[in-house]
Amino acid sequence: MTKTRRRFKFKSIGIALFFFALSGALMVPIVEEIMTTIALKKSLDEVNTKLSALSVENESLTLQRDKLLDTDYVISYARGIYMLSKDTEKVYYFKDNTVK
Repeated sequence: MTKTRRRFKFKSIGIALFFFALSGALMVPIVEEIMTTIALKKSLDEVNTKLSALSVENESLTLQRDKLLDTDYVISYARGIYMLSKDTEKVYYFKDNTVK
């Protein structure tokens, strides 16, 4: 009886080690998938942040484009920023006398 118990004990230990190794080998792809998923989520967050920043910039540029298509705005902008005047106008510049 002792020999059969020893054989059964060694077989059960061998089977346990086999299943332990098998479960470890099956866990490797799972861990790799989890790491890949974490990296992809981080990348997705970065891309979404860039997308929101670019959306805001796109709205600003679209608004500026629409303004520049309006001729009255372009004339007003050029006269205000670049000090342009009509041929019949005289432009006077005043010093800023405010105390700072």
